[in-house]
Amino acid sequence: MLGQLDDLESFMFGSKRANLAVVAPILVHIQSGRCFYCQEKSRGAVEVDHFIPWSRYPRDTAHNFVVAHPKCNNDKREMLAAKTHLEHWLDQIGRHGDEIGGQLSLKGFVSDPRCSKLIAKWAYQQAVAINGQAWLGIDNVVPLGQECLELFYGA
Repeated sequence: MLGQLDDLESFMFGSKRANLAVVAPILVHIQSGRCFYCQEKSRGAVEVDHFIPWSRYPRDTAHNFVVAHPKCNNDKREMLAAKTHLEHWLDQIGRHGDEIGGQLSLKGFVSDPRCSKLIAKWAYQQAVAINGQAWLGIDNVVPLGQECLELFYGA
């Protein structure tokens, strides 16, 4: 989807995950020290989460990262996030997309908010088509519905 020259190689042999330690401080600042999902202040370690899980799109793209408490991140795992989180993610890109992209592109990450949204739209379309579940919070999943897809029309 990104149109990079290495797409065929990555498709055939897989992509390597980047060291995300350089991402965390940038996103902690943008997220005001809060977990992206539960919105509580981080009082210790945070983890960089791929909003669209790596298992669904194995690319490290600047706008796909959020920071979360380890407990939230580990409970979400490979699930798509529920509508409320998707709204928040789209809002974060709208408000801070230039800052995220600018800072993370300097660290070597691909920065294309339009592409990140297209990837997210594709992932949600696939999940809605099979009546998938979305992660809302710790031990809490909800059905994915068409209302998630409608969020992309204004984004």
